[in-house]
Amino acid sequence: ASKYAEIYISDQVGAKDESIIRARGALAEELETVRQRSVDAELAIHRFRTDNTLTKETLVTLRQLELEASSLKSQYEQILQQYQASLQNLSIALTEARTISEAPYPGRPSSPNSSLTLAFCVVLGGVVGAGVGGIREYRERFFRTTAQVRDELGLQTLGMIPLLDGKPIRRNKHDRAAGEPSFIEVGNSAFNWVEQHPRSEFAEAMRTVKVAVDVELPRKSTKVLGIVSCLPGEGKSLVAANLAMVLAMQRCKTLLIDADIHNPGLSPMLANGWERGLANLLAGELNPRDLLAHQSLPLRFLPGVNESQQKLANTMQPIEKMGDFLLKVGPMFNYVVVDLPPLAPVADVRSFVQHLDGLVLVVEWGVTARTFVREILDNNPILADKCLGVLLNKVDIKRIKRYQKFGSAEFYSERYHRYYQA
Repeated sequence: ASKYAEIYISDQVGAKDESIIRARGALAEELETVRQRSVDAELAIHRFRTDNTLTKETLVTLRQLELEASSLKSQYEQILQQYQASLQNLSIALTEARTISEAPYPGRPSSPNSSLTLAFCVVLGGVVGAGVGGIREYRERFFRTTAQVRDELGLQTLGMIPLLDGKPIRRNKHDRAAGEPSFIEVGNSAFNWVEQHPRSEFAEAMRTVKVAVDVELPRKSTKVLGIVSCLPGEGKSLVAANLAMVLAMQRCKTLLIDADIHNPGLSPMLANGWERGLANLLAGELNPRDLLAHQSLPLRFLPGVNESQQKLANTMQPIEKMGDFLLKVGPMFNYVVVDLPPLAPVADVRSFVQHLDGLVLVVEWGVTARTFVREILDNNPILADKCLGVLLNKVDIKRIKRYQKFGSAEFYSERYHRYYQA
């Protein structure tokens, strides 16, 4: 800062010096001219006075020369005073521009006040952070942790299922000959995920469901289990298919039923171009060969209603027909897994719940509102009593870390994930 100040002052003084020097030079030249003319006038007067032969004309000329000399002398004195004043101004300018003391470097900034600014920023950051946190907490009305399921619904969480990256499986179209058995043909790898990844986190969640069913229904020889969700698209059909495969992989005779009459989700993924199924059951025309079989597991599948059978199914009363069918096939299977319609849009589950031994509720993680699920269960006490637990589906393993707290199940989710991948 001192260096820059010296340079600035030097430039200003230099500019002022140059202007004064130029003015002084002009005055000096003018002074010399007037002095020379004054000297010439005095010499001329002196010559006239020493001349003895003066005439009247010469006396007049002498008088004019004396007046001119006097004028030049006074002009000379005036210019001399201006010249001396310019010299004094130059001395004063140089005195004003002199550096008195060198500017030191400051040890700390004079402004702003660091302590005050830091305190203000801390307070402002705390207020903004608290506001943003409050807004996010207010908007956070979905199921994220097992504690929220327990506190809101009074149910246990049977598993937290990660979002599966299923791939379409190409299926070959072929005409089945008369008497030839029909087999399950999986159209997406997510619907037989447990068969391909038996040691995955998803497969372990399905086994946890089986344990919960066995513990809650120990004396039932045939356990009829419904898989249900509150809203469409939460993944209940995928859970039903994989749960049935887990049961069959443990050599339990299992029947899987696609009972969603309005919008079947299992049948397009497990039955390639099916023509017979639940609609024939409701019409009393079911043939045992209409059940699709798994090629290696003790698993049978009853497809749902296709588009051509929608009108026929809507005119029937499925409650009695399904109840009679379950009583009839009960001795043939250890488990019957029913993929039910969602609770909110239709009333089928409420009328069919009496034929079920237990229910598993599938809730999409971070999407379905807690109050909405609690309302549905409160309005259906029988359904709530038969609910064995909740499966949180489509869990984002990376985002769940934001909602974990020390000692919770989610706090160790990363360790679980590494364990299943080992």
